[in-house]
Amino acid sequence: MNSEGASEMKNEKDVRCEDINNQLVKLKSTIRTTFVGLMALQLVIFVLLMNVVRDTSKRDYSNWKTDYRLGYYSANEQKMIANLEDKMLLELSKIQNQITELKSSDLISR
Repeated sequence: MNSEGASEMKNEKDVRCEDINNQLVKLKSTIRTTFVGLMALQLVIFVLLMNVVRDTSKRDYSNWKTDYRLGYYSANEQKMIANLEDKMLLELSKIQNQITELKSSDLISR
């Protein structure tokens, strides 16, 4: 009877361990699916925002070019715009460098 009780306890323990293992496998697949879904959603949002920024910058640039040719901006405003443009180009360069680093680190890790 004692060995039967020990065997029964071991079987219960094995069943509980198996249940926990199954739950962990389900949790892992759920987390993986959620993570992939969130990354895809972030990518879609990023692409949409970049399209908006690109279209807006094209439109703004063409307007700025026309206004500049007409002499609309004063010298001070032109300096401010040039400074802003330089800052934007610098930030864009930093972002491009970060993307390049991420791509190279991703390739290295593979």
